[in-house]
Amino acid sequence: MPSASNLLLTFLSLFGGDGLAQGDPKAPPVAPPPATAGTAQATAVRRNTGANSFVLELDGQQQSLHRFNGTAQRLESQSGDGSAVRRSALPALRCEDFTVDAPLQLEPALAKWLGEALSGTAKLKDGSIQAIDVGGKSTIIHRLREMAIRSITLPKLDGASKEALDLRIVLGATSLKWEEGGEAQTAKVGAKSKSAMASNFRLKIDGINCDRVRSIGAIEAQFQIAAPSITGKERERSGSPTVRITPFQVEFAETSPKELVAWFDDTVAKGPAAARTVKIELLDATMKNVIATLSLDGATPSRLASIGSSDRESTAGFVLELGATSLKLDFPTK
Repeated sequence: MPSASNLLLTFLSLFGGDGLAQGDPKAPPVAPPPATAGTAQATAVRRNTGANSFVLELDGQQQSLHRFNGTAQRLESQSGDGSAVRRSALPALRCEDFTVDAPLQLEPALAKWLGEALSGTAKLKDGSIQAIDVGGKSTIIHRLREMAIRSITLPKLDGASKEALDLRIVLGATSLKWEEGGEAQTAKVGAKSKSAMASNFRLKIDGINCDRVRSIGAIEAQFQIAAPSITGKERERSGSPTVRITPFQVEFAETSPKELVAWFDDTVAKGPAAARTVKIELLDATMKNVIATLSLDGATPSRLASIGSSDRESTAGFVLELGATSLKLDFPTK
């Protein structure tokens, strides 16, 4: 245990060391205490050794990620009905779903897998997510078996936004194993790819003037994954997954209601026969080149509302809520 005199010197050096020098000019300078766990210096060292980026490895290709929320395992009761489990029964090990944000400049393997999921033909995939430090070495490897896509989300698009735009993907897996990394990456991974912007988009709907679109709400495709089955030596999905596109809103500013009302009334009279195709083009900084295209088939309006405004800086308009039966993602060939 440090002596009382050492504690006093330490206190004065931290909070009033200069007072000691003024009171006694001959007093020797007090050396600062060595850094220990919990001090600012030690904390800085720990932060500098952290991961700098994350990479998803799929079908031999490495996809840089802008965000990864981590993986987790948990033990669950096997009673099934919520009742107490026998003392001898072992709990089931479950891998929790996890989320990644990927730039729209997708590697071919991930782009293909997303397309297969949207068309209902995707298979379960083995892969890994690696944490890469500033020196280019993997520090932690998350080994994932039989991954399935739970959902794909395109965040809200807004002409006034200054936010970067990524695809948010929720994944599930049947098993997870953490491994220590250490190997240097030969591929250029973790590089900051050019992010698309949430403000750079173009909407196209047949028969609708979309020049004054202010924003498009988040669009999410949710997948109900069927349980896998054993077929020969391969483990494949038993049946196609059910794909559901959540309703989303399109906000028009200073738009004549004529075309919107006509489509809405047509839907009231004809139902699904009034469906149209909605296309959203995501553009680069020049607003000329297309980074990706979302095509929503079977789109019909479910709600049309006017927007009032008392703010001089905002404008009145209309909000159209749409539903769709399918979604397709197209990426230019890399």
